[in-house]
Amino acid sequence: MNDTLALTRLDFAILSSNLRFPALALLGGCVVLLSMVGNGGTAGMGMMMAITALFASYPFAIGEKSGIDVLYTTLRLSRRSVVTGRYLFALACDLLALAVVYTLSLVTGLALRPDQFDPLGLLITGLVLFGVFSLVQAVQLPMFFKLGYTKAKFLAYTPLVALPVILLLVVTVSQSLLAETQLIGLTAWTMSHLPIVIPLLIVIWMGLMLASFRLSNRFYARREF
Repeated sequence: MNDTLALTRLDFAILSSNLRFPALALLGGCVVLLSMVGNGGTAGMGMMMAITALFASYPFAIGEKSGIDVLYTTLRLSRRSVVTGRYLFALACDLLALAVVYTLSLVTGLALRPDQFDPLGLLITGLVLFGVFSLVQAVQLPMFFKLGYTKAKFLAYTPLVALPVILLLVVTVSQSLLAETQLIGLTAWTMSHLPIVIPLLIVIWMGLMLASFRLSNRFYARREF
């Protein structure tokens, strides 16, 4: 466990060494601007979570250039610890981004339109986005562990690019197949059965993340450096 946490801290050190304050300030400004003109902060939150999904690839990119996987092998570090640390790093980045963007959107919303702003609704939206983008990373990470950053980057970024298209198709198809009253009824049923829906979604998310983690362990164990 100590090795895993040390590797996670190393990934954060790699990320922080490649981030610059002006870029972070610009990103924060964009979040605030989108919170001012967008739909209650949802747009800014979606942008932040999408950019954060890219951060998970930084340790792979820098590590490949510096030969860090060879160093891990030389130091006899468990490959499972490397995989676990990388997954913890990705999830921690998502949670940190969610906390930052929610705070920025909350302050902006309460300052500009306190009567219309819905903090709970924004939090629910943020948690949904966290689940969606963490699952995108669950697709990306096994590719990086199997192929390395250079060979996998095109395939690994495809789910992130395709996500808006998929969501648009889902909305379009649902609207064409279901009447407006049916959509309203489905939404009402979901909201009235949240004690069942939420645990079910959490179980599905955990199952998909576990499957991704096991696949990454299998791929990384077979790689030669």
